[in-house]
Amino acid sequence: MVQQQLIDYIKECLGRGIKPDVISAQLIQSGWAQATVNQALDATQAGYKQKPQDPHKVRNGILWICSPFILLVSVSLIQFVARLANPNARGGLGINIISLLIGVAAIILIPVGLIVGIMKLSKKS
Repeated sequence: MVQQQLIDYIKECLGRGIKPDVISAQLIQSGWAQATVNQALDATQAGYKQKPQDPHKVRNGILWICSPFILLVSVSLIQFVARLANPNARGGLGINIISLLIGVAAIILIPVGLIVGIMKLSKKS
């Protein structure tokens, strides 16, 4: 019978994403018998499946991080198209107000987007 302490340790390591061969090598190096380690790994992995990271969570986290920069690029494109359409004018008041509002939103979103994006990416399922 494999010791429960060893099984609990292996489950904890697997939960942190450490590969079974690395766990095995560490346990053998620290003095555990290879047969005992193999039994514990077999017993632990039989009922354990590591959850893959949710792709929607990853996508949402990356979108939060990138959103301020997307807004800043869109402001630049709006201004570029407005100037291209009428090179002699300074741009309409409406375009300038829209650009200003989008720019302010992007500046506010830079720290907020980074914080929320990192939280979404690092949150455990």
